[in-house]
Amino acid sequence: MHGPAQVATPLSEVLARGPVPVATLARWGAQLARALAAAHAAGSSHGDVRASVVTVRPDGSVHLGGFGLPRAERPAHPAPEWTPESWPSPAADVYALGALLHGAGAGVEPGLADLWAWTGDSEPTRRPSAAQLAARLDRFADAADPAGRPDTNRRKLVVFLVVVGALVAGALVGSGTWLLIRPHPNETTWANPMAEVRTADPCALVDATEMQRFGSTRLYPDRNVVTACTLYILPGSGPGSWLTVAITGPMKDEKDLAELAHQRVGQMTVYEEPSGPRYCSRVGLLPDRSRVYLRMDGEGSTSSLDACTADDAAVRIAARALDGPTLPRRPIAGPPNSLVWLDACNLGDERTLRSLPGLNVNLRERSYGGWGCSWGYDGALANPPPYVRFLVMRDEPLSGETKVIGGRTATVVPSGDTTCVVRIAQRSYQGVFDQPRVETLYVNVFLPLAQPGVACSAATSLAEAASAKLPPPG
Repeated sequence: MHGPAQVATPLSEVLARGPVPVATLARWGAQLARALAAAHAAGSSHGDVRASVVTVRPDGSVHLGGFGLPRAERPAHPAPEWTPESWPSPAADVYALGALLHGAGAGVEPGLADLWAWTGDSEPTRRPSAAQLAARLDRFADAADPAGRPDTNRRKLVVFLVVVGALVAGALVGSGTWLLIRPHPNETTWANPMAEVRTADPCALVDATEMQRFGSTRLYPDRNVVTACTLYILPGSGPGSWLTVAITGPMKDEKDLAELAHQRVGQMTVYEEPSGPRYCSRVGLLPDRSRVYLRMDGEGSTSSLDACTADDAAVRIAARALDGPTLPRRPIAGPPNSLVWLDACNLGDERTLRSLPGLNVNLRERSYGGWGCSWGYDGALANPPPYVRFLVMRDEPLSGETKVIGGRTATVVPSGDTTCVVRIAQRSYQGVFDQPRVETLYVNVFLPLAQPGVACSAATSLAEAASAKLPPPG
């Protein structure tokens, strides 16, 4: 008499049950990468790598299905170069697998902190091949759990622990290999309408007409970070206020938000950051750890506009837009010397970064679709450690005392002894309403234990090194 048949479990179900040991996640990623490598060697690509087409077999291995299926209207993890007319490619498959692993928790593990920046590079030719990705994941898994190599007899035990033991994963922390943050319950089944942040239109989250109940409005799609949309509101009396709505892709965790008051609005968990009479800030956390930042800033202390009332109205508008299937797309456009073609994580100088006292260079996080990158930042700590942040911005022309850095006009602005911000002007252009705009690269350095002047010296060195990697200014 035969026992019940053992069936494979969709990876989406496994991940929804709770965290997976990082060594196991890496081994599964390596197996999926090898399946892609074999397909690529045979001249074919998958086109839509996602959790729902991956199954976990009873022996602990994974299988990648979905080859040969009709093309979806939009892949679950579209690469930056994706368009509705584009054909699947090996580089896009690697991007999708990297996004899947990052969303499943690889971004939380320090030993895999650089994986998403590697596989998610905005330039397809700089991504690893599937075979290179498999080798990288194999090395990590072997180091993290040597006894779990495929040639041992522990496969069945591993999958048993994953599929069954995940229900009590919070108690199984003795090995130190469990992921720190449980994914949002809907993370593996919810399709983020933002999809690829670089091409999502953030102005789709803003309704200038509806916000006119607070005053006359004017929309600025080319102000602040590249993934932001800004609305100017002029009430009936007093100075005006600026609403900025910015989007970013999945972050490694949400520990920096843990102590904030929050509520659910549509698909977002909305966190209330500390606010004041003239400003108000909200952070919308989506099921896949993507974020929407909404901030109101008043121009003067006598504004008749209640900042948090207006900000909360903007939250409801954004939540309504995110309840739809997808946000409208906008093309990435600019001349050859524009900063929009760059990835900020590729601009950091390794030698200079490693020379900064106390900076954890391995703690790197990509943000704002690759137009932002930080090293060492950990917002969960009461006393933040040293960090460096690069950010591409659309600004008004530089003002104040300027200097030349890397053949470009720049400002160097210290804030006390611990912080310094360098702004490098890359390209001037006419923005909407014929207002002058400047593409700038921000280099922000925070060194709490350094001697006076060291932060600005480090920021200037990093800015000089980054300038050498930029296209000619103009």
